[in-house]
Amino acid sequence: MKKILALSVVAMALVGCQSTQQKSKPVVEKSPAYLECNFGGEYYEVAAPKWKCEPNTNREMYAKQASGSSANKSGGVAHQRQLAILDANRTLAGQFKTDVIATIKSSSGTLGIDGAAGGAGATKDVSEALVNFELKGTEIIRTMTGPNGHVYVHVGMPRAALQQNIDLALEVVQENAPNSLPTNVTPAQNKQLSDDIAKALEGM
Repeated sequence: MKKILALSVVAMALVGCQSTQQKSKPVVEKSPAYLECNFGGEYYEVAAPKWKCEPNTNREMYAKQASGSSANKSGGVAHQRQLAILDANRTLAGQFKTDVIATIKSSSGTLGIDGAAGGAGATKDVSEALVNFELKGTEIIRTMTGPNGHVYVHVGMPRAALQQNIDLALEVVQENAPNSLPTNVTPAQNKQLSDDIAKALEGM
């Protein structure tokens, strides 16, 4: 009888210790408000795929990537998807143009562009020349519909299409903003500028 009582006391003590340990280590859950990428608004607690917020997820296949979205449901799902694709491609083209303009500006000295034709003047001229420039060969990587009903699209410019777009952009600049580039550009200078733009895009 004494042995049974003793075992009962020990068992109760062990249960008490376990309860104390459990109470001393409360589970603290991370607040959903700190999600690095979410769907925003009332869906800020819902995690979104990384590519929505950081589209440059596959640098081996794509030189540049971007994401876009559309909340417009008035024309149906297909129309909403097209608007999201347009938004993503517009963002991608904007990034491409920014890199082209910045590279031409930074390379103006080495390419022999001086005075009004260089610097800020060149930046303005190139920017205006590329205002309607459209990228070629972009690809839709993935699409999805979020819990908020918005359609999200992930697009990319394959590395194989990078040089083609650089060459097309330089042709547009030479045709519409000739003063932003040297008047007697040599093949070597043209290649140097093209290489500089490619490095700028691949480095982003």
